[in-house]
Amino acid sequence: FIWPAVPGAVSYDLYVGTARNLTEDTLLQGVIWPINETNTIHYNTLHIGHMRFNTLYYWRIDARTETGAISRGAVWSFTTTAELPAPSDPQPSDGATGVPIDRPLLSWAAPPGSEKIVGEYDYYDVFWGPTSIDPSRLHLGRRCDPGDTRTCHILRRIWSAYVRLPTNANLAHETTYYWTVNIRYGGDTTGGPIWSFTTAAAPDE
Repeated sequence: FIWPAVPGAVSYDLYVGTARNLTEDTLLQGVIWPINETNTIHYNTLHIGHMRFNTLYYWRIDARTETGAISRGAVWSFTTTAELPAPSDPQPSDGATGVPIDRPLLSWAAPPGSEKIVGEYDYYDVFWGPTSIDPSRLHLGRRCDPGDTRTCHILRRIWSAYVRLPTNANLAHETTYYWTVNIRYGGDTTGGPIWSFTTAAAPDE
């Protein structure tokens, strides 16, 4: 958040909420000391909590003087982005063949901007299995395949943009597997496309 300096102010109170009438329960941070002459305060998701996608927010800065007098500021507003772009650039690449069956590494490109929000409360869920996955079943972690959870596996709370399949994955040779990645941000989920790879043939004996 950036705001113009208020002459005579020694600290500020920051209010943020989804209603224009910003009451005391929307006080986000009290007694903010100016960092520099432009009064620039940077907050990450740990400080401000989770903001919802595609939501109108209002905010206000109140200035405090040395005597304790408070000058109430104007109310400003902004709207958050519609949603994060989906993860992309899968490795193995979509449709890849000859993938080893021994715990292959799955990786993806994090969506632009996610490096600013993926942290303590934000993560990826990875869904994979030997059946084409219905994306509608992936939203918020629902079962991938109705009636048969054995065809889909879930790796939850992945903090980085890669994961190695577990030792008990038991991949078969010359088999096509499908996988997708959801990025979780607070109560929001952005689902990725469905990718596939085919494992290598069994080695000659």
